[in-house]
Amino acid sequence: MLLAVTGFFINHDSWDFLYTVNAPNSLLPARVIAEGNRLNEVFLIDKEEENHVISAGQRGIFVSNDKGKKYMKTLSLQCYSIRQDIAASRYYAATSDGIYLSKDKGNTWKSFALRSKIVNALSLHDDKLFASINKSVVALINNKGEVLLETPVYIPENQLNQNISLSRFVRDLHYGRGLFDNGWSLLINDVSALFLFFLAISGYLIWYFIRQIKYKKNNRSRQVKLCMKLHSSIISLIIVIPLVLLTLTGIALDHSDYFSSFLRSTSISSSHLPPIYHSLREDIWSVNIYKDVYRIGNRYGVYKSEDLASWKLENKGFAYRMKRLNNQLFVSGMGAPNRLYDKDGNWHMLRNTPHMFKDVNFVKSEPVYFNFRKPEIPLPELQTTTLYTILSALHNGKFFASWWTYVNDGAAFFLLMLFTSGTVRWFRKNCKIT
Repeated sequence: MLLAVTGFFINHDSWDFLYTVNAPNSLLPARVIAEGNRLNEVFLIDKEEENHVISAGQRGIFVSNDKGKKYMKTLSLQCYSIRQDIAASRYYAATSDGIYLSKDKGNTWKSFALRSKIVNALSLHDDKLFASINKSVVALINNKGEVLLETPVYIPENQLNQNISLSRFVRDLHYGRGLFDNGWSLLINDVSALFLFFLAISGYLIWYFIRQIKYKKNNRSRQVKLCMKLHSSIISLIIVIPLVLLTLTGIALDHSDYFSSFLRSTSISSSHLPPIYHSLREDIWSVNIYKDVYRIGNRYGVYKSEDLASWKLENKGFAYRMKRLNNQLFVSGMGAPNRLYDKDGNWHMLRNTPHMFKDVNFVKSEPVYFNFRKPEIPLPELQTTTLYTILSALHNGKFFASWWTYVNDGAAFFLLMLFTSGTVRWFRKNCKIT
């Protein structure tokens, strides 16, 4: 029940209440509080004043004028990206409520464009903004906040003909992005989680009522029949399939260090992949605009377009984040190498850089990468922890102890036994009470 409920909510990490509902740190283990640093998405060092820094993420935007010693919260929205326009003395923030603008170095913000839309990635060049809306639509906006173009991204299937590692596929399946587009994968996971919760409740009630009958404490035959009828419906049988997938992938992710060599070395042919891999219409993780060239990053790599209509694969490997500094494009990889597109149009691997860095800044002509585990500059110290962090820690077991993952393994093992025995009983019609 705990895995079902927590899995359902953390599947929807864009829901505001997951970050506005908080618990005091005094009530939580230190390891759970530390997990809250994962919610930091942006670390911006002002290009003109190095002591002025901005830290931002799902908990809002925080501004410091003394290089991180003291922060002030200036916007209470989920923030995914901030871009600085030095010429116009402006900051633009991609948030869960569109793009926000600041003309005073982030101390105050006002709505600028795409109100009420989740803008998950943002890029700036000259007087134009290029944005991704909910990982599925890109928008081109001028410096007045007018939307010049808003369009889905359709990548030709011949540009998506790639094999992927079993490691990538396992993660995609478990996180609700491994089967179908248009939100269907996530919906399947949601329905599976809710049915797992329901099956746990009804299964317990069946056990309880039978005990009542067995020890002649009460005649619960009617309740048992009702619970069994609900518990053994055809929908429950169908839902076992995605539940088995979630259980197996969950075990693999719990022990990713142990299975990593096998998962990464095993490749799945493009011809055997589910439909989502042949469209990737909801998979825009990062964007970039430079002059009249547009780029998006998805799980396959960096794609390039000059008209926002035709797209071509330019560089392979999950492009988690992209940011252009000094006419160089920095690309952070997820399960893929970090790389750099230089001023001369060449791609290079970025070695000795943090895996999956979320942001990068230049300090004294040297790139500084933002890694929430070992930040170069202190992050905001908050006295509360979000509901999302608590749910995530409950789901992966870190809330209780470092060894709790083995308790989750036990639950997963017994779930597989219940799925197997329950399916056999269903086919034998052995659930009837006489």
